[in-house]
Amino acid sequence: MFFELLTNGDVVRLPGEVSVMNLPERGRPHVVLLAQYNRVLVGTDQFESFERWLWGKPDGSEWEEISLYEGMPKKLHVPFLGDVHIKPSVVTLLRRELLNRLSPPGNHDAAAALVRDALQEDSTCVLAPLLKDEETFREMVEEDVILRAAYWGFRMGLLWGGPEMILRIKMWVRLARLSFDSALRFPRMWFFLTGQPDETSVTDLLGIGFSGEQLRSLDGEDGNPVLLKGPGGYLIQAWHNGLGRSGKEEHVPLRVWLYLTVSMWDDLRGKKGLSLREMVFAAWGFLEATDAWERMRIYGGTSLVTGLSPV
Repeated sequence: MFFELLTNGDVVRLPGEVSVMNLPERGRPHVVLLAQYNRVLVGTDQFESFERWLWGKPDGSEWEEISLYEGMPKKLHVPFLGDVHIKPSVVTLLRRELLNRLSPPGNHDAAAALVRDALQEDSTCVLAPLLKDEETFREMVEEDVILRAAYWGFRMGLLWGGPEMILRIKMWVRLARLSFDSALRFPRMWFFLTGQPDETSVTDLLGIGFSGEQLRSLDGEDGNPVLLKGPGGYLIQAWHNGLGRSGKEEHVPLRVWLYLTVSMWDDLRGKKGLSLREMVFAAWGFLEATDAWERMRIYGGTSLVTGLSPV
């Protein structure tokens, strides 16, 4: 796929076959951006699933490896000539064009096993026996938004998130699989690495109906977790010392706020009898799984029913 960067910062897709000589030999180019000063930006892959961007001159032997970040501008320097500026929208376009040509990272079998294990631990789940068949499993993951999020959440957790992310998603699937969705039953969470809430988060809570005095009172609470009742729902504060990839506790306390509407609270507490900490981890796991699907869906081949060969 070839694009040309215009002087006003926009890009145009070049029609038909375009021939550019002496592109880098490291990996097959999937996306090529022709830029000013006879420079090109080449998007290729590593291990079939990971993006790699190279910047250089077609007739040159040295290529610089660079990074592109979703929605962030990129400035590329050309010695003695000037800078090439790539707008955030163009960066997003190029990354999505490249990732759409790559296989999603992660291990299918391991992620599928985690989905099956989590459902089997839920005695009320009637799906577990059906998912033993691989073809049925793939079809149901495609059709069921909850199973799809869980699958891609586990797959990303195995790849990047570590054991705690997997445990949180497993807790959501096992204890609160039907308690959240992406519309009316969407939990809201805030995380503070420094322990001190930022102004934007406080403004969010004030908008929901909590008072500044209520939020300040959480600073002096010794309990963990702590519950705060508001006019339309409940705020749970929990302090969390995470586990590193080695399994040892990390001594960097993370302050977590979880807001649940009254209906979500009644479901989790009244019907399911979950503890405050279980609610925090289940909601956290749901949000992580949902985010994982949003990140993975831009890859090509995320359909499990069209003959995807698992990485």
